[in-house]
Amino acid sequence: RPDLRVVVMSATLAAAPVAALLGGAAVVTAAGRTFPVTTAYRPPRADEPLPASVARGVREALAATAGDVLVFLPGAGEIQ
Repeated sequence: RPDLRVVVMSATLAAAPVAALLGGAAVVTAAGRTFPVTTAYRPPRADEPLPASVARGVREALAATAGDVLVFLPGAGEIQ
């Protein structure tokens, strides 16, 4: 369809293979700033529902840092 436009965006995706897959699509880049990141994995406890486990992990992370906390969950259901 000539009226269809597809935009693929990612901070981590290798652009060249995706552009080639899309038939030589244009690649637009934007420079950004990087910030130091500390990664901490908190596995859920078997005896605790996931929402409670996430809340516990977030409280622990907030208590351990003066910075911000970014939480990754495995899917939309868990995020909701």
